[in-house]
Amino acid sequence: MSDKLDFSQWFCLGNGRKNFSIDPLEDSRLLFGDTDEEAAIDRRLRRAQLLNVPVRLVWIGPYGMGKTHRLRHTAYLIKANDYKYEAHYVVCGDISEKTGFGRMHYELVNTLDTGVIRGHVDEYMKRIRDGETLPTFEEICGTSSDVAKAFKSLGSGNDNLVGPAWKYLCGLPLKGNEIDLANVTRPVLELTGDFAAVLSALATVIEKQTDRQLFYLIDEAEKINRITNKTAEAAWNEALRAILDIKNLNIIMSAGGEKLDQLPVLLMFPDVVRRIQKENYVQMEPFKAPLATSFVSQLLASLVDGEKLAELQKSDALTSAADFDLECYPFASRKVFERFIDNVVIDPREAKPSVVLDKLNTIAVEALLSGQRLISGDLMTQLGYS
Repeated sequence: MSDKLDFSQWFCLGNGRKNFSIDPLEDSRLLFGDTDEEAAIDRRLRRAQLLNVPVRLVWIGPYGMGKTHRLRHTAYLIKANDYKYEAHYVVCGDISEKTGFGRMHYELVNTLDTGVIRGHVDEYMKRIRDGETLPTFEEICGTSSDVAKAFKSLGSGNDNLVGPAWKYLCGLPLKGNEIDLANVTRPVLELTGDFAAVLSALATVIEKQTDRQLFYLIDEAEKINRITNKTAEAAWNEALRAILDIKNLNIIMSAGGEKLDQLPVLLMFPDVVRRIQKENYVQMEPFKAPLATSFVSQLLASLVDGEKLAELQKSDALTSAADFDLECYPFASRKVFERFIDNVVIDPREAKPSVVLDKLNTIAVEALLSGQRLISGDLMTQLGYS
């Protein structure tokens, strides 16, 4: 084995790949193996757009099950199929037992581009001044008059007002003359209805200005389970209800857990379940052999560079295996490949993408270290794969 060869070269990997791992963002184009789930996601998006109803969906699955990848793939499908949504990926921030909803609100609003939103609001206000029949900020925000005022400051065209107004809309406290600049009466958003008013106004402005609906892909929602203070819990419940009632705001959440009954309590309250609907709570199941086979096969087909592999075929490094199957590369044969699959799905607790990828990388690097171009049955036996 040449000292100059690294893992990527040894296994003919392409596209700057270092190993057989997946990056949820870079690999968002493919869901790797789960064609039924991909079709289900696409149907949900298409159906919601045709019916003009908001997307509501909660995925729950063990850590390492591919929830983040699924969220990123949803964003890819939205863009690839030109669905009329504007997708934003958000991770739940640090949450403790008394954390208010303002922490989540900040993540939702701050993920948007201030300059872009400012431009949208400015143009939206101009359209109203020009006589177009559009909902005013007072109409959208209802009793949250400070929110309406902050949006007007944001779209005023005055650079000095933008920072304080955006800060206020993000749920951060204002200091000193920032309160006057934002044209609000309170230094920070306080009422749960204020949070919904901000998101409702953002969703409306984005829809009217871009013909697309605001779509949040919220990851790590299991952190909400840390809220145990009853006052904080009640405030979150009220905020979630109000936000889920916004008809032009779309939300998919993912949460870590083995079963649906391990979802955060707040997501299981009857008034929240009614708004999301029971059928939109989806449990991600451990791999069984067919899905694991499809997952690994599609992964290998995507990561291995065909031209590099063709060059390697010119040597006897691959053809020396009598029953070598090119579709199973870097496994020495289909029998060895199937043996790997059988082993990774034995324990349902371990039958998930993160563990499968870790095992594949571990076996492959052992093959490299021993100078083997292919993962052989003997090597698998040495590593404890019976």
